[in-house]
Amino acid sequence: MSQNKQMLLSTQEMEVGPLFANELYRVENIPEPTFSFGMQGYSDEESSFVDFGKPDEFRVEGAKLDENTTITFGFNDDFFWSTWTQAMRFGENQEFAIEGSPYTIFDTGSSHLMVPPLLLEPIINGLVAATGNRAQYAIQEGITFVDCNQRELFKPLAFMFNEYYIEIDPEDYIWDVNGDGQVCTLLIIANSYDFFLLGQPIYQKFYTIHNMAQATIGFAALRNSNKEIPMRAIIPLEIMIASIPPTFLEVYGNFMFIMVCVIFAAYVIQPAMETRYDINNPEH
Repeated sequence: MSQNKQMLLSTQEMEVGPLFANELYRVENIPEPTFSFGMQGYSDEESSFVDFGKPDEFRVEGAKLDENTTITFGFNDDFFWSTWTQAMRFGENQEFAIEGSPYTIFDTGSSHLMVPPLLLEPIINGLVAATGNRAQYAIQEGITFVDCNQRELFKPLAFMFNEYYIEIDPEDYIWDVNGDGQVCTLLIIANSYDFFLLGQPIYQKFYTIHNMAQATIGFAALRNSNKEIPMRAIIPLEIMIASIPPTFLEVYGNFMFIMVCVIFAAYVIQPAMETRYDINNPEH
């Protein structure tokens, strides 16, 4: 598509537009309904890109896309690029199966890795344990803060899908808040719901080939990156222990106390005060 053409979502008027790659394919602007992302970090000096149509082999290590350079995952037939997370690995030696293999959405529009709320604490603990428990951290309002000077202590984080691990490097899940090397945050937060929503950190340094017709995403290492092709692995036997959910009183205790006080004031204190200070009653 030439750069001087206006990019429209659709060539037809409609209230709900089609998916962009599908529309480009329908009007024969691209040979196949495929788009591929290349994300290469978060700084202004590192350029990322998207290719529409046939994937560009020269984007990847070895300049070849085949079973030796690319692992392709099949995804669910629903509205999202969705699958299930089978396990997680922290560094090289700590890995845990995720009970129930939670529903998981891949989303390039999200800047964070959003995890089921009861798994946030054990995931943070797993990352810290992989540092030999040397990394210090603090959680405030759901955000995990770490000392940027301790970034080198952290190890790669990996998610397992279809018995393959996709690895995320520490520089891709740790964010320098002010760009001054002082305060960093982990790009890992709790989702409001019990599923994973995996954003840009899991895409970094990969050439990810989204095939709309086949509902697949292929992962290949970007050219000149330090990534390796995802490797097949066995689902670990040890299961990650989720946090204990808050009790009813922990969630609603303060609200219930306030309601009891309001009811007591309305139906006990106020009538007593009105009776005591009733100016129309000569006995008071």
